[in-house]
Amino acid sequence: MNEYNPVSETSQTPPVQPEKATTRSGAGSIIGAIIIILLLAAGAFYFWGAKLNGTDSNPPPLILGNETADANASSDVASGLPPQQTSDDEAAINADIQAMNLDALDAQTAGSLEAYEAATQ
Repeated sequence: MNEYNPVSETSQTPPVQPEKATTRSGAGSIIGAIIIILLLAAGAFYFWGAKLNGTDSNPPPLILGNETADANASSDVASGLPPQQTSDDEAAINADIQAMNLDALDAQTAGSLEAYEAATQ
């Protein structure tokens, strides 16, 4: 008899082997993660390409008189025109037309257009 085990050695039953736990391989989850990463990358490239293709090769239209540093100046004054009246009365409109110097406006327009063309080339 074993001094540590009060049961005799002859009466002992063989030890029961524990059932083997079925081991699942992580291949399915790894493949799923790879597919998700590839889909995210494809979506990122799609939106990046759309952003690159969305850049307009045509510049915005030239708006004369916006190059003034004074924010309070009216665009009429900045483009060489006299200040315009805010009234829609016929006499006020005719007075605005008579006060306008179209030669100065044409010179300003030509100068701004030349400066714009030089900047875009």
